[in-house]
Amino acid sequence: MMTGDAALTAATIARDAGITSEDHVLSGPDIARLTSHQLALRAAETSVFARLTPAQKLALVNALKESGDVVAMTGDGVNDAPALRAAHIGIAMGERGADVAREAADIVLLDDRFASVVNGVRLGRRISENLRRAMTYITAIHVPIAGLSLLPILIGLPPAFFPMHVVLMELIIDPVCSIVFEAEPEAADIMERPPRPATRSLFGWQDVSRGLFQGLVVLAVTLSGFALALRSGLPEEQARGLLLPC
Repeated sequence: MMTGDAALTAATIARDAGITSEDHVLSGPDIARLTSHQLALRAAETSVFARLTPAQKLALVNALKESGDVVAMTGDGVNDAPALRAAHIGIAMGERGADVAREAADIVLLDDRFASVVNGVRLGRRISENLRRAMTYITAIHVPIAGLSLLPILIGLPPAFFPMHVVLMELIIDPVCSIVFEAEPEAADIMERPPRPATRSLFGWQDVSRGLFQGLVVLAVTLSGFALALRSGLPEEQARGLLLPC
């Protein structure tokens, strides 16, 4: 909590809001005597800051960022604008916030309720998780499609898929994938997980490798089934038809 109010007022409001203030409330004059390194250390240990100037709010945000934290800040006044702009995520109040604060922020709360921030984080995590699921599925499903289009020919078998089959599957896979993963419900523990590191991409090598592994397993099963069907004497058309439901 960062405010320009007096330390006693800030401590009382913080206690009523459920923000711990048992430690020392760090005031603006105290911050003015600290170096940037000392400020970063104190910022990580202190919950309430009082009697701050706009420059000191900005210095606190920069100190938290330099220590490796992802910083989100809420504010509604002109004095908050520099810190809102510097934070990774600036959140301004839409109803009673100043125009400067709203313009400096990345997100504007239309109802001025902090609960909306939690709901926004929940929705963002659900969207992020569903996007990773969709990308993993897209990666996995195209491995057997590509493999079954090329490998049978390379090993001397009849083609498993013709171009028409590939186009048909793409027309089904892409829209169905979008609809299904968009409607996928959130996990029960989605808000109990630690935040994703800022350096980690939305779809990283771990997701790619998982999709490739799943795709290779499907490719091995379907290609083996196709080969066994041909060896058992099934006509080529029937053997190929067995692959489409798979």
